[in-house]
Amino acid sequence: MSLAAVAPAQLSLANVIALVNAATVLVAILAAGFTLVAIIAVWRLGKSGAGAYFRMFERLQVLQLLTVMLVIASATILALLGILNSNGITGILSGVAGYVLGGLNSAKPAPPAPAKPAPPVTDAETTPKGQRPADAG
Repeated sequence: MSLAAVAPAQLSLANVIALVNAATVLVAILAAGFTLVAIIAVWRLGKSGAGAYFRMFERLQVLQLLTVMLVIASATILALLGILNSNGITGILSGVAGYVLGGLNSAKPAPPAPAKPAPPVTDAETTPKGQRPADAG
């Protein structure tokens, strides 16, 4: 059954609240799991375990992923309730797609900059102190 075939009467506020409650429970379970993994990492490896755990979060871009999921879920709920029309949903999803695809390009490491050539060495720099350069005559 597609969303287009669902009558507006079936999309009651109680159904949307049940969906939000289920999503909240899911997020709470995920948060508890990540917290348990962090506790074990710190307990077994000390500070190095905590550093590795937080580097994993940075590399996986967990915060960005959760934000995108929250925006898409919120837009879906607002559309189901009839608060947003198709133009609003299109704009939100286009913005999320641009954010995600733009982040893919910035995640790639930049190529190393070319090495700058060393400045030329003068006679004054190579002549020992107290002596004159040979061409100063």
